[in-house]
Amino acid sequence: MTPPVTKRDPKDSRNFVIIGAGAAGLTCAETLRFSGYTGKITLINAEKLMPYDRTLLTKALPMGEAKNFELRDAQWFKDVEIDVV
Repeated sequence: MTPPVTKRDPKDSRNFVIIGAGAAGLTCAETLRFSGYTGKITLINAEKLMPYDRTLLTKALPMGEAKNFELRDAQWFKDVEIDVV
């Protein structure tokens, strides 16, 4: 069961910046949205891909690409209004 997601309020000028888009960074961003934070959330990612499960990738590298192990797709980030840069 997924908790309700709080939508961004354009009047809320706060910007929470998370450096690192691995599982921990993604969990931080999700927790903010699921806990009622209405400010802007920016997730800084050093890679061109959406956040993915690095532990699965290292075990299955010969059989797949990082895109196949995304934790959330690009549409999900748009829906919950989290910017990935």
